[in-house]
Amino acid sequence: MKYTKFFITVGEKDGLTKMKLMDVINSSDLLAGAEVGKIEILTGHTFFEVDSDLQEKVLKVFKNRRFMGKRLKIEVKSKK
Repeated sequence: MKYTKFFITVGEKDGLTKMKLMDVINSSDLLAGAEVGKIEILTGHTFFEVDSDLQEKVLKVFKNRRFMGKRLKIEVKSKK
């Protein structure tokens, strides 16, 4: 399976955990049950991988989304 790596502008200091990220992903009908690869939560940002076939859906779900009051910004970092 090919994954796309995404970057979001929230991290550990914002209270993000792997479980909370999975909740955001699975709370959307577009992404429920999506194949998620590696998750790297750093202090101020996070990298995570999702099945490349779902790239546009991931961007749509995260666009204009808020986490703990902070607006999320998302970017595609790479495909593998």
